[in-house]
Amino acid sequence: MFDINQDDQAIAQQLASFVPNRILDMHMHIYRLEDLALPASSSLQNGPAVAGIAQAKEYYSRMLPSTKCLGGLAIGFPTSDGDKHAINSFVASEVSSDSMCKGSIIIDPTDEKSARDLAEANPELIGLKPYHFFSGREVTWNADIDEYLPEWAWQLADERGMLITLHMVKDDAIADPANQKTITSMCEKYPNAKLILAHAARCFHAPNSKGLSSLAGLHNVWFDSSAICEIEPLLDILLNFGADKLLWGSDYPVCCTRGRAVTLGRDFIFLDQDSVRFDNLNTKCRPIVIGLESFRALSSACKYAKLSESQIDDIFYGNAKRLLGI
Repeated sequence: MFDINQDDQAIAQQLASFVPNRILDMHMHIYRLEDLALPASSSLQNGPAVAGIAQAKEYYSRMLPSTKCLGGLAIGFPTSDGDKHAINSFVASEVSSDSMCKGSIIIDPTDEKSARDLAEANPELIGLKPYHFFSGREVTWNADIDEYLPEWAWQLADERGMLITLHMVKDDAIADPANQKTITSMCEKYPNAKLILAHAARCFHAPNSKGLSSLAGLHNVWFDSSAICEIEPLLDILLNFGADKLLWGSDYPVCCTRGRAVTLGRDFIFLDQDSVRFDNLNTKCRPIVIGLESFRALSSACKYAKLSESQIDDIFYGNAKRLLGI
């Protein structure tokens, strides 16, 4: 993890003509290991003790040397046992010194006051980041959206014109009727809130993109491409919502992992070094980092959607610049 090898470099060279020479990352997790309470076995323990905006940009410059990441939306790295106050404070500190970056606040459904105080005190914190870890459920992957994204967060986002980056859960993701109902009703009730559905509305299982049609007509919904390695959901977004609704995101540091997220049966799997012994397969396999796999999927989706150069530039830069107000 965090290394770039010759296979990565070969694929990056193929992508050089597709990715614009300037990009903004709308899904960048930054962190200090000391704040996260991670087990010793975590792959992040093999990386930098502090991974801030500068470290993320440095990695991008090695992953795809033909382009330059100028900034984007910095989000703390959410963990169930981490110190949320310290995590959010680090993000606030990082974005305060980078004019091309804004930040998101990791929110706990039980702590409205903390989120409001942070937003009031730090004008660079223009986003909210709920996470299912904080739903209070024993099995959080089955949580309803309102269990970890409470209505007060929608109200706060509506009042201040803030972004909400939502990583929804449940097996069917955006194809789940309860998820569809909550997103639709809250977006209509709070039209000044700007909802970003992370991971192409969490369509790691590509057929779930059939649920995207439920969002037709919602003006305050966007999608980020972070860690999506399948063409289908990205193409569905482009064809049904337009290039101005898609945002490039790296999901740093997930993008540093070697492997690929793939549809498998009724679900999906991350094929990485924790789940596959690549050196023990019957056929030769040389995995590249997920960040490049995601670039490849987006490249194909843009090709099939017949996007213009300016539309591609919007996905990587223009849309984010407008949303961030930079």
